[in-house]
Amino acid sequence: MGIISASNTTLTCQRFDSRQGNCQLTHSRLLDAHTQIIPLDNLQGAKIVENKDFECDVVSKDVVLLTRQGEVKLWIFGNTDIANNLNYFVINKERIFLDFNQDNRYGGWIFGIIYLFIGWLLLTS
Repeated sequence: MGIISASNTTLTCQRFDSRQGNCQLTHSRLLDAHTQIIPLDNLQGAKIVENKDFECDVVSKDVVLLTRQGEVKLWIFGNTDIANNLNYFVINKERIFLDFNQDNRYGGWIFGIIYLFIGWLLLTS
């Protein structure tokens, strides 16, 4: 399970002039990849969304893009700096490039190897 859930997310935004440009969001896992193009005139900003458990404790935070059609989950763990940089990019028309990458593949591989090792120990004992 850990190996399959390992992922890499990249968001690259490029502005060609003050009115044109786009963001490319790519989320890839071991068995699939998904790319989404978001025109800059459709992008309104970003925010942090808190995910809570049944006791209302914050379990995790995600960065979400705000577009005219709704919210797009970035698959990037909540980082206020990322959301702030995205919001600054949307507002500041002079900024021409923005790039984020979050690579969670190594954590997935580590958990996968641990699960395989535990399974091997259980089978051989």
